[in-house]
Amino acid sequence: MCGHIGYPWTAEMIAVADKHAHVHIDTSAYTARRYPRELVDYLRDRGRRRVLFGTNYPVITPSQALEHWLTGRPATDAGP
Repeated sequence: MCGHIGYPWTAEMIAVADKHAHVHIDTSAYTARRYPRELVDYLRDRGRRRVLFGTNYPVITPSQALEHWLTGRPATDAGP
C-alpha cells in the first residue's frame, strides 16, 4: 500500500502498481480536486481496481474528499 498517491512521484507510483500485482495506491490526504492528472487518467482506465479511496479523517471527511469528483459540486455535510 502506497500512501498519499505517491506524490510527488505519482507517475512512478503508477508504474510500480502496474508492474506489481499486489501494490496499490491510496488517496488519503487529498481531495479529489487535487488529484494529479495522471492519477485521474489512471483511475478512469486500468487503475480502477488498484487505487483505494482514503480520506484523512477527521481532517478531511469522506464527503469533502470526494467533493467535485462525483457531482462537480461542493459537499453538503460539514462532518464532525
